Amino acid sequence: MNTNTELFFSIYEEYKTPGLTRYLKHSKLKEILTTLPYPEYASFNTAGHSLQDREIYHIKAGKGPVKVLLWTQMHGDESTATMAIPDILSFLFSSDEHDEIRKRLFNNLEMHFVPMLNPDGAECFERWNSQGLDLNRDALRLQAPESRLLSSLFSSIHPEYAFNLHDQCGLYSVGRTGQPVALAFLAPPVDYANNFTPNRLKAASLISWLTEELYSYSKGRITRYSDDFEPRAFGDNFQKKGASVILLESGTWLNDPDKQYLRKLNFTGILTSLSALAEGKTITSTESYDKLDSNEKIFFDYLFRNLTLIINNRKFLWDIGVNLKEYSHSDYIIEEMGDLSMFFGRKEIDCSQKEYIPGKEQLRPGKDAINILKELL
Repeated sequence: MNTNTELFFSIYEEYKTPGLTRYLKHSKLKEILTTLPYPEYASFNTAGHSLQDREIYHIKAGKGPVKVLLWTQMHGDESTATMAIPDILSFLFSSDEHDEIRKRLFNNLEMHFVPMLNPDGAECFERWNSQGLDLNRDALRLQAPESRLLSSLFSSIHPEYAFNLHDQCGLYSVGRTGQPVALAFLAPPVDYANNFTPNRLKAASLISWLTEELYSYSKGRITRYSDDFEPRAFGDNFQKKGASVILLESGTWLNDPDKQYLRKLNFTGILTSLSALAEGKTITSTESYDKLDSNEKIFFDYLFRNLTLIINNRKFLWDIGVNLKEYSHSDYIIEEMGDLSMFFGRKEIDCSQKEYIPGKEQLRPGKDAINILKELL
């Protein structure tokens, strides 16, 4: 393991910005970023505004030849990396016994941070911007001001590396192990044929090395995100344009609904990666990347196992999977019914001693799950 990885993990609490939660608002981020002590090798500016006129910030640090662009929260409800950015800046802009690391970073890298690309979505903690657009499906038409801003920054910076920082829901498993995913990585594809260009290979190599560095801290719960080509996505397009793009999806961690531990892993992983780039570390193997388990969506929020269901006076043995409705905070739906023995539940309920008679409402996938939850929990 790289000693920098151990160091960053161990010193995290010294640089952690207090008061940040998963439901981070733009006003709080603004308060933090506008009061940081920016040194001479760094700059802070408003790169543009969202449709509802909230500032979108751009922080530059370093004067080196290797340019790196990092952006977070283009989906408004994906805030883990956004919480970590002030922590990273706090480390970068401090002065202490780690100044030698900072000197290498500033002399060899030119780092560009765009935290909270979608502040309007963050305000109501939903995926889309205030137009109802998924910004990560707007890389071609550029109909959103936030999309145009990111595209313009990329064109002006010409980064060699780009970190596309997201969150995924807690319903994904490491392969089919039933272990929830902590971090999912991807070197996004450039075409439907899934070809590897030289810059994509560089991205996969860096991910390969980084997953080894984070393996013990994540308990091995690292996967490779789906590499289906998405021509409207920014990561895929920036990879096509020659940057080495690293997609990071923060997943879930046991008993940590506010994602504070994954925030720490973002701090550790991002600084470890930047340090490797600043040191000119030669990383050419994609072996660990190639061996990563797939990112399998085989969890339900609730899984009712072995329920005896009575319909028309006949008994059936069913499992029922219930999920929080996508992009909702409180509505649950029946996701699937029948033999779900190959799936897992974030919460599993043994119903082998229970019988359930549906009321007048239809008991079918896609239907509201309120009665099931009330009667069986």
